[in-house]
Formats: sequence, C-alpha cells, structure tokens
Amino acid sequence: MPDDVAVDVVWYPVTRFYLRNPDFTSHIQVPVLMFAGESDNYHDCCLITTARSLAQGAAAAKAPFELVTYPGVDHDFIRGGMAYNESAYKDALAKTDAKLKAALSD
Repeated sequence: MPDDVAVDVVWYPVTRFYLRNPDFTSHIQVPVLMFAGESDNYHDCCLITTARSLAQGAAAAKAPFELVTYPGVDHDFIRGGMAYNESAYKDALAKTDAKLKAALSD
C-alpha cells in the first residue's frame, strides 16, 4: 500500500512466516525499519537468524529494508515489557523518530 503507507517500523515482529514465503521481500514497496533482539527466542517467532535472512532477502531484491539488532537483548524490550532493556529501547525510539521524520519530509 505505498499510496497509504510512508514507512513501516516494526519492533521484534513475528518472522517465522518468512521461512514458508521466502519471496516475501520482493514485494516490499515501502521502507521497513525492523528492530530485533539478538537473544530473542520467544516462541520461536522472532529469531535473529530469520530476521537476518529477511534482511538478506531484501538486499537481494533491492527492497528498502533496514535491520537494527541489539546484542544480548530479548523479546519485548520496551519499557514495561518482559525484557525491558533501556539502551535498546531508547535507541529504537530515536531511530523510529528519525525514520518517521524522514518519511514525512519526503
């Protein structure tokens, strides 16, 4: 929906679908900014290996996809989350703010 969406910012999203649909990244039409904890193994939904595979697939498809990872950080690292990590949370907020401002200025 590139006419309706300027940017997609996702925090530790479910990625296991990608294993069944590896051509998914060729359909990305708007910039995607994804944050992932490298220690995330919550129900095997958000594994860093899959996130990195998504990033590689996007690069091969020349899709606008940026993956930011946080070493030692688990799932739900937001304030009030199960695995709150202050530095990862603040960094992701700052990067989200910058990405949204850039999208609005285009």
